[in-house]
Amino acid sequence: MQSDRKSLESKLKELKRSTSDHILNLKEAIIKLNEEKTSYISYFTYSFNIAHHLYSDNMCLASYHIKNIGNKPIENPQIILKLSDAGAFSFHGKYINSGSRVPSKLKNGWIRLNDPANSQEFHLKPIEDTIILPGEMLTFSSFQIIWKPSEEYSGSITGYTHVSDMTDGVAALNAINISGTISIEEDINE
Repeated sequence: MQSDRKSLESKLKELKRSTSDHILNLKEAIIKLNEEKTSYISYFTYSFNIAHHLYSDNMCLASYHIKNIGNKPIENPQIILKLSDAGAFSFHGKYINSGSRVPSKLKNGWIRLNDPANSQEFHLKPIEDTIILPGEMLTFSSFQIIWKPSEEYSGSITGYTHVSDMTDGVAALNAINISGTISIEEDINE
């Protein structure tokens, strides 16, 4: 009976030591996970003004947000916005082309880095050097997508974000998808 008790106590001590080792390993893993790392998400918010008439101006008013969800500042963010069909949709926003003089009243503006002749893809970065602190957000705000629909139209706007600390960028959590059909008979009768 005494030997069974000593054996049981020995096993309990070994179990306690093993548990302590596992807890220590878990704490070290958590510390490594919580070390400074770059982590962010990006997404669109938007609203539409649609006329529902053939060849009437339609508009999507949108903003693109970059949110720092990590615990390390994000430096030098850049975004890429792509329109799927440049012929049907036109892009307008608060940016200047690279090499242009920056107007003094352009607060929170952005610089377009790629060729202005490209009407489908917009590579943008903030005019001022930008750091997004943990928990903060940077927004490319109030840009417009304008189109005059023919009988049927469809397209999308996608976003992608790059930052200096990461070699790979991150796609936006959502896209803006636009599609519709205008009935010619309805348009004639109205």
